[in-house]
Amino acid sequence: MPAIFGGYLVLAVTSFGGAIFYWRRLAVQVGTERLEEEPLGGESDYTARQTNRRGVESTELETSSDEDDTTPVPIPAPCSGQTDNYTLISSRTPRQQLRSRIFLTLMLFFSFFTARNIFTLSTARDFLAGLGDDEKNNMYLTIFTLLTPASVAALPLVDFVVHRYGFAGGLHAVNFLSIVHGLIQILSTNLNVQVLGFVAFTLSRCFTNCVCFSLMASFLSPNVTGKGAGIYSCAVGVCLIVNIPLSNQGVSDSGFFVPNLLYTVLIAPCIIGAWLIGKWEKRDEAAAKEAGASNLTSPV
Repeated sequence: MPAIFGGYLVLAVTSFGGAIFYWRRLAVQVGTERLEEEPLGGESDYTARQTNRRGVESTELETSSDEDDTTPVPIPAPCSGQTDNYTLISSRTPRQQLRSRIFLTLMLFFSFFTARNIFTLSTARDFLAGLGDDEKNNMYLTIFTLLTPASVAALPLVDFVVHRYGFAGGLHAVNFLSIVHGLIQILSTNLNVQVLGFVAFTLSRCFTNCVCFSLMASFLSPNVTGKGAGIYSCAVGVCLIVNIPLSNQGVSDSGFFVPNLLYTVLIAPCIIGAWLIGKWEKRDEAAAKEAGASNLTSPV
């Protein structure tokens, strides 16, 4: 165990240390380019210029090219659900972006499913042992462990779903796969059936990370995306506190039925959250297209 933990420590220092180093270099480079391209004026002036450049344009009138016909022809009104004073999320101040409804809802969505995933990973040994995996030399635990890194193989499926059904479709895929996994956990004690749950869990983990971070980058401005990712990680750390009593409940004589049932039932509000996120994301995207600023980040 000391060797294993030591290896993870080296990887953590290398990856996170490198991330901090290159994020700082990127921030300096972006800041230098901005000073060269934009006049001095602080964040408020910069935000005002961005808003003027990318904000939703008011309805204009076009006139016919015919000299005899001077009747104005109105341009179609904005899409249903939009208002004339709507401002793109990426054109708002960093604080306003991080306090937007779509960001906060997506943060709760990501935090819940990440906490659920970590709970499943950390308690898999005891959960499968309760189903008789010890008598089978931990064969099913080995299958579960080998499937975990194989989640990268689901990237083509994530790409297909996001391009076909949008980011909202990807979030609903997370809900569906997690429900399948949760129902198998609470309704079946057959280890062979649990393998199907392993597959659903592996796919849901890939969808959770890919869709949530890609969606966040699609509506936040580049200089706020890194802060948003950091807030997501912090929120996950807070949610993980709940796993302590749930894990104690699972390893006790009561078993994992109650914790697994709780994590399955709590997917219900996430379905509503995914629907709301999709609605808000479409509104922001429609406003960007109407303003001629449709250069949103492409899906993974």
